Amino acid sequence: MVKTECLLCGQEFPLNLHHPFCSQCHQPLFLKTSLPLKDDFSDSDSFLEKLFPPPSGQVSLGEGQTPLLRLASLEKKLGFNSLWAKNEGLNPTGTFKDRGTVRAVEEACRLGIKKIGTVSVGNMAASTAAYGARAGLETYILVRGDVDPQKLKLIQTFDACLIQVKGDYGELFDKSYELGQTYGIYFINSIDPLRLAGYKTIAREILQQLAPLSPEVIVVPVSSGGHFLGIFKAFLELASLDFLPQLPLFIGVQSDRCSPLVEAFQRQAKVFTRIHNLPPVPYAISNPNPPGGNLVLHLIYKYKGYLVAVSDEDISQAQQLLALEEGIFALPSSAAALAALLHCQNYLPSLRQKTICLILTGTGWRGKRVFNPGKTTIHQTSLNALDHFFGQLLAKERKKTTLKNLLPE
Repeated sequence: MVKTECLLCGQEFPLNLHHPFCSQCHQPLFLKTSLPLKDDFSDSDSFLEKLFPPPSGQVSLGEGQTPLLRLASLEKKLGFNSLWAKNEGLNPTGTFKDRGTVRAVEEACRLGIKKIGTVSVGNMAASTAAYGARAGLETYILVRGDVDPQKLKLIQTFDACLIQVKGDYGELFDKSYELGQTYGIYFINSIDPLRLAGYKTIAREILQQLAPLSPEVIVVPVSSGGHFLGIFKAFLELASLDFLPQLPLFIGVQSDRCSPLVEAFQRQAKVFTRIHNLPPVPYAISNPNPPGGNLVLHLIYKYKGYLVAVSDEDISQAQQLLALEEGIFALPSSAAALAALLHCQNYLPSLRQKTICLILTGTGWRGKRVFNPGKTTIHQTSLNALDHFFGQLLAKERKKTTLKNLLPE
């Protein structure tokens, strides 16, 4: 029997696909894992694979094993010692969501479930629709009434049953579990225990790819809180086994247009205040009622992390820096991780000496560019004149370089 556990009270429950919350604490549940003996990690790679196994391959689309990139240009430009980015945009549907979806869909197939679904603003919807198609399952997607039409088109690619629902997003989340129980649909929502287990594989890959270094700071965009919780739980398990020299400092980031957790953190409140009547916000991290939010706050307080809100301008600047300095086109909500780091360094200057890992949650090709790259000249010429054109073009560039070198410092 698959069991789940509550991180706060320690109670265990059988896995209930229609109620993924602790009946006492009302917090998201995690899959119960049997941690191996400390002696088992003489070979760190096999130990990590055993603790956080990759998908079995039955419904996999090739998710995971995304690159961990050193941001050498930004290190030099911004004055950091060791800055890295885990580029989750290279997952099959372009975001980290695929890691959780494949884990849940594999279990659905094992249990003989025929119908799955999710409540989403876009990225998780596309991921669930894709893996539902891969597994041959009936798939039902509930989205908010204000979802971007481009996101709807992507979801429609996989021929899922797409239902756009007007009304409160938090209430829609709760309603989905009622619908699931009534109609036999497994709603793989943001804090599903199997989805959280899939997110743990990010921790494994970071440690394998960064070795022999270990991350000292991890910056994660936060919406529902599920992604943050999955990664944090993985590092907590490793710390309990003395596998890590220290637990990384976790920094969560939200948009200042919708930051219920940051507002609670600034008040040092144990629970966040739900935001009502929120105008449309063009970021995936805009959740007015994050179901994992209070547990995120608990972990941030207990382990002395930080929650930070960043502005549209901050996000635009960060997206531009990643694109122009590193060649990485990240979703605005992903670029928020770099924006948060730049914000935190103002009052935590010691960050510049740390080994930092930014979790870039998705590719910019799934969203949009929020910075203006400036006027780019589009040259035109004929094929016959191309050689002559290049000669003139390069001569102009050489002249510019010469003039620049003659200017006083």
